[in-house]
Amino acid sequence: MHGMNTVGELAIRAWHLLAVGRMELPLEDDFSDVLSKAQKGLGLSTEKLAEQAGVEESTLRALRKGIFDREAARRTAGALGLNVDAVLALGSSTAAWRAVDPVAGLSRVSTPFFGGQVNAYLVWDRVTREALAFDCCTEAGPMLAFLETEKLSLEALILTHADGDHMGGLAGLRASRSFPVFASERERRRPDYAEAIAEGFVFEQGRFRVEAFSTPGHEEGHMSFEVAGLEEPVAIVGDALFPGSMGGSKFSYEESLRSLQRILELPGETVLASGHGPLTTVEQERRLNCFSGARAKS
Repeated sequence: MHGMNTVGELAIRAWHLLAVGRMELPLEDDFSDVLSKAQKGLGLSTEKLAEQAGVEESTLRALRKGIFDREAARRTAGALGLNVDAVLALGSSTAAWRAVDPVAGLSRVSTPFFGGQVNAYLVWDRVTREALAFDCCTEAGPMLAFLETEKLSLEALILTHADGDHMGGLAGLRASRSFPVFASERERRRPDYAEAIAEGFVFEQGRFRVEAFSTPGHEEGHMSFEVAGLEEPVAIVGDALFPGSMGGSKFSYEESLRSLQRILELPGETVLASGHGPLTTVEQERRLNCFSGARAKS
């Protein structure tokens, strides 16, 4: 019984560390997720993709179930216009991923979501204790706990987009404190109380300067944000980019690819804080993102 309690305590401790960003998250997508997103984005049937890739339909279906076949993956990734080397490295677990060191004043909070995690972020001043939030996960608990533990004053919350996993905790946060909320003018599910923002929107708080740029594709109103004032340049990119991948293109695959490429035009040292998965950098994603350089037409 004592052993069971110890295991349970360790599990709870591990979840807490994960929730407040003190443990590294795994990649959100594997090679099969990447292939599926590209196939869906291009609107290709399994029969058509198998024909274009020169593989058997059964082999393609096996790839999409996560059974890695290097030659079949190479052919399929090529037919989909993906970064073939990145797909093969992801599928064979040979990608040279470098863990990104934590950035002082940037904290991740996470909540469980369909077997994985969804991330929100706080940017905060260690002297004034003023904080800015980007998204708020599925529920408010982890962010509220972090704000209270660190004695932070939440000055504003900015949404990358209004999917439920990114703003589900908003009501809980607003029930306990008052702060302005900002979301894209193109976001159809923008809360009534949120101020509509557009490309070039700038928000300044203390030593921080946040500038918005439009990154549609995953959703029509998806936005990303460059943050200046930390020790390193940071961009909050929501679901426009996952480490090695990107969010599914619910609005437009072509725009998703353009948005991802726009992110990859930021300075190489920029730390990218994604809605799912660990921190990464622009330089790393230029090499290892499976959609880097991808084309929208097959």
